Amino acid sequence: SAIITLPTGQTFTDVADVGAVVLATATDGRIYSLKDVSGTFTLKGQTEISGEQPTCVVESQGIVFYGTKDVQITGNKVIGRLYRADLTVADDLYVLANNKLIKQWDVDGIDNSPNTLLATRDSVYTGIKESGSTSFLWRYYLPTAGIARYYKASAGGTVHNIEIVDEKFLFTVTSDGIYQQTSNYESEGFLIAPPADFFTAENKQFVEGSVEVEELVSGESVEMHLSNKYEAINDSNDSTWDLEVNALSGVGEESVQLSRVARYVAIKIVLKSANQTTSPKFKAFQVRALARPELVVVQIPVNISDRVERPYRKPIRVKNLGETIYQSLKKKEG
Repeated sequence: SAIITLPTGQTFTDVADVGAVVLATATDGRIYSLKDVSGTFTLKGQTEISGEQPTCVVESQGIVFYGTKDVQITGNKVIGRLYRADLTVADDLYVLANNKLIKQWDVDGIDNSPNTLLATRDSVYTGIKESGSTSFLWRYYLPTAGIARYYKASAGGTVHNIEIVDEKFLFTVTSDGIYQQTSNYESEGFLIAPPADFFTAENKQFVEGSVEVEELVSGESVEMHLSNKYEAINDSNDSTWDLEVNALSGVGEESVQLSRVARYVAIKIVLKSANQTTSPKFKAFQVRALARPELVVVQIPVNISDRVERPYRKPIRVKNLGETIYQSLKKKEG
């Protein structure tokens, strides 16, 4: 007999063993918790995801990951989202808490919903259709909580299955076929960091930028582009991106002197492969800035007591000396 009966027209989308319970996602906007009680699976709580339909679920290292699609938008556009959450228990009911949005995919006219998840020891993978001709596997890296595109299929379809066979990824793309991981790299890729203002709203004098790379082979390069426009982080082709550092060979740190004044700085790192069989690697980047002169506050301690101390001599006391100094300082205030 059915453990749970959904309303007419609703269906289950995925199921995963997360340890204490089994989680099942459904199109009615809920994630159900099923627990084995004396050999019988029993409903032990449910978590409602308001305004969204859970599409897939998986667990890794004690963390629950689930994907959703937005149901409040009509037409071909479907906003997809990936969340992480903790499984908690209260009054013998198991629910998801501390839900955090990891990534949102929002492209007009495209169903961006994640429909499958694969967990490994250190990562969680999902498949996303991003255009009519490209679908990607995205990787969420547990040690750093970073997420990025990982593998690309030149086919615009929904990814419904991801498996690892002989240490290689295989995934299906709807209406196209099965894709297998190869060793080909993109000819060029980029990373954009969040804009930094060094915790002040004033303009800063940016003085130096640098990138630290591993040894580069001939033809590889690592570029650092800077922009002082906050909105540039949303467009890798924004006209305000300026090439400041171009590391073409060697290993270590390469720096350049900067001369720009602004509140924000945004950084874009561009990695270029020599022949798509190798990939350049960089370790870190940094940008240094100094406060502008009007922001520099110098504190000068002034003795306004009657006591006068002189090197190698006995201190003496001059009556009303402190008051005289204090009054003279007050005249200079402002």
